[in-house]
Amino acid sequence: MNITIRKFPILGITILLTISILTTTQAYSDIHGIEYDDIIDITCEIYKDSELVGEFTEAGPFRFQVNEHLVNKILVDAVIGLKVGDTKSYITWIIDYQNGTTTKVEYFDTIIFRIVEDSTPERPIGKGVIITFSVIGGLGAVVGLGYLSYKVRTTFLAKKCVVCKIIAVGNCKKCGRSFCERCYSNGCPYCKSRTLLKFKS
Repeated sequence: MNITIRKFPILGITILLTISILTTTQAYSDIHGIEYDDIIDITCEIYKDSELVGEFTEAGPFRFQVNEHLVNKILVDAVIGLKVGDTKSYITWIIDYQNGTTTKVEYFDTIIFRIVEDSTPERPIGKGVIITFSVIGGLGAVVGLGYLSYKVRTTFLAKKCVVCKIIAVGNCKKCGRSFCERCYSNGCPYCKSRTLLKFKS
């Protein structure tokens, strides 16, 4: 086991988890804008087949959850990423009915008035830092336990060279004694065999 090599995957996992904690489930902001499942108020005029069916103002806005199972997907796609105060001058789609008729829906001058409910509330910075260091600490403990296990096995459980008593790398094929590379360089000093069966790493 090469403990140095093993450190790099752990480091990579730590970095990925830290980035994930700091960048996922971001709340509404001037960077991220409206996100899926936010509840928002908009002002607009709504027409169906060129007939005005709704006029929504700041005093009486149109409120909905940004979810394609609740409102038309085209409307959802149009407002995703917008910020409070942004305007979409024109949004439209066609509704197809089973009887073969259709209805044209049009939204004019759609303005994002406010965010009523954020689907991903801002995570407090302090909590994010605590989680990050908890992850790093946990992974550090894993590395430490792995290294301790390695040292115990190599120090107390590994076979020793019968000549110099350092950690052996294999057994003599003929007599079965354990040797290090240096002590077996000229063959087995006991049975004169020249074949060393190396231990599996």
